[in-house]
Amino acid sequence: MLRLGKVQEAADFAIRAGRLPNAHVHTHAISALTTAGRIKEAEAERGRVIARRPDYNFRQFKDAFHLLDDLKEIYQRAAKLAQIPE
Repeated sequence: MLRLGKVQEAADFAIRAGRLPNAHVHTHAISALTTAGRIKEAEAERGRVIARRPDYNFRQFKDAFHLLDDLKEIYQRAAKLAQIPE
């Protein structure tokens, strides 16, 4: 969805996925990254990430998903906004 420019839809979907029982830390990271423009939601998701994995950083996210350059740049900018360490 991000590649199609549907940022708000991607964020809404990511938040719904993060609300599922036993959602993986990467699911919450995606929520934090896609909602980076929606500060309160991004902060809440970042809090969920840190609660599960205090050492979590963008490198772990990037290594897990093997992103192509276009999405890597989008997510990397979002990680800075969401204050997820490099």
